[in-house]
Amino acid sequence: MDVVTRARRSGSDWQIMPHDFDWIDGLRTGYYPELVILRNGPISLFLINAGRGSVMNEPRLAHIGLRVSSKTLAALRGIVLIRSFPVVEDNVHGFRFRDPYGITWHLTDIDA
Repeated sequence: MDVVTRARRSGSDWQIMPHDFDWIDGLRTGYYPELVILRNGPISLFLINAGRGSVMNEPRLAHIGLRVSSKTLAALRGIVLIRSFPVVEDNVHGFRFRDPYGITWHLTDIDA
């Protein structure tokens, strides 16, 4: 996947980091991203740093968002309803549900 953006918190805002960011130097100096966005075609991943020494009592993966075709959206909505997965949000162009592992899926047919 290609790195689209690296960012770190700056007060209540996000500061975009340079594209030539060096991880080794960043770890040494304490200047490293808290958010990284990766993309490959229609798939994007948003990675959020939990922090050094964080104890993960919950699954590390909590949310997945995908853009799909309208036909695929309708088919997946049917599967989710048949399997009785909890639906968090539902509208014409998308819905969110939780799978048996507690991961929230957000499916939409609208371009981001």
